[in-house]
Amino acid sequence: MLVTDFIQTDVPIPTKTDTIGQVLQWMEENRCAQLPIWSEAGLEGVVNEEDLLAYPEDFVLHQVAFLWRESPQLHSYQTLWEVLPLFATWQVLPVVDDTELKGLVTDQAVYKSLAQTLQVQEPGAVMEVQIRNRDYSLTELARLIESNHLKIISVTVTGTLGDPENPLVVWIKVNQTEISGAVSTLERFGYSVKAVYGSAPIETIDQQRYDLLMKYLNI
Repeated sequence: MLVTDFIQTDVPIPTKTDTIGQVLQWMEENRCAQLPIWSEAGLEGVVNEEDLLAYPEDFVLHQVAFLWRESPQLHSYQTLWEVLPLFATWQVLPVVDDTELKGLVTDQAVYKSLAQTLQVQEPGAVMEVQIRNRDYSLTELARLIESNHLKIISVTVTGTLGDPENPLVVWIKVNQTEISGAVSTLERFGYSVKAVYGSAPIETIDQQRYDLLMKYLNI
């Protein structure tokens, strides 16, 4: 998914001659607490609602230029994964291609696109699997899980792939809620399934072994 897929062109973009009152109104109407300032020279900076509220509404933006914050620019050809880290800091960023302003991207649009990418609306269960970095193999995980007649619909990895000693957490979403077989298979092959979400009730492999022992002793 590319930036061009979630550019917004209907949000007004302030210039340095707009008043603080006008900019605050645009922020309220579009439910955003930041807006970039654009001029013929290009991106001038980004202003925050909280900063503007401290000054009279009839002030124009160039009178409070010291409030402008330097910000990154996005490009329409960038991927969602490239720009996602920026929105930990910024709520709104401009999209500029060859010095031409294409529009804005908001954090809400990015998070919505991320949710679609991760298939969060699709039914199914999620497994949280902890694994040593050096042992991580998505191919092997997929083979074990899909051997239980499941299909993987999204995978997210957290941790530092560059550190072989660092444990990773792999979040695996599958297309069914009955995943007890897959959990047992992973645990049998030494994987640590820390938690499952959205699944039908399952028993751990230790519980299964205990029940088999009790059944044997009762024979």
